[in-house]
Amino acid sequence: MKVKVLCTACINENAALPISEKRDIIPWVTIPLQESKIYSFKCEKGHSCKVIVSGLKHEVLFESGVLALKDGYFREAVTSFAASLERFYEFIILVLLMKEAKSNKIGFDKVWKSVVNQSERQLGAVNFLFFKEFGKAMPTLDDLKISKNDLGGKTPVEFRNGIIHKGLIPTSASAINYGQAVTDHIVQIITEVATTREDLLLDALRYIQANDFAELGEEQPHFMTNAFFLSTLSIFHSFDMTDLVTARTQRLTDYIVRVNNNGMR
Repeated sequence: MKVKVLCTACINENAALPISEKRDIIPWVTIPLQESKIYSFKCEKGHSCKVIVSGLKHEVLFESGVLALKDGYFREAVTSFAASLERFYEFIILVLLMKEAKSNKIGFDKVWKSVVNQSERQLGAVNFLFFKEFGKAMPTLDDLKISKNDLGGKTPVEFRNGIIHKGLIPTSASAINYGQAVTDHIVQIITEVATTREDLLLDALRYIQANDFAELGEEQPHFMTNAFFLSTLSIFHSFDMTDLVTARTQRLTDYIVRVNNNGMR
């Protein structure tokens, strides 16, 4: 999986040009995806550049699953979708503990370290935090009532466990159906949070962005946004929660067809 970025020096050199002309003059630079969001590279003109590519971990992992589907790697797609969901739960924990994370970062980091490598504990934590905030149980993946025929006779959780722990190989259809189930589940939860506690969601996104920039100290790189299928970072540019929800109603199969146009390869 690779990410496409633009050279900020080339952008500045051509700042006066119309956007339509910039597209022809400023080339994309394609570089391998990495764990850090901070990318250092040289463009074809020799400019040294550093950019932060936005994207929460669950967004990036889901995009990796989409590309695996596109290329015919169905088992790898399912594992990426499953990992994406686990990282999404981590993000929701941060959202629902935003006040504590900002007021007592040292304490928050210490508590987080006790569950960071234990997904079952994280799932328990996010369920209780969701209940405390919204007064109801958090929806589960199996609540979607997906036909077992869509997942080889299994529930979403059984399907995921068979792939991850037993080495089962899914069909193309079942991998896509699982990816759609994860999409619908994430949409359901993010919709609840975005429409009732927008303040916490925005605070968490700003908190993450601030931490990204803090990695560089005084150096300030260009901040770039990729159009990930499950992108939550559109909130940085629009406070319209209706748009946030509507943007996620598209079907996964439709997105796979268009995936070559979104800046990821």
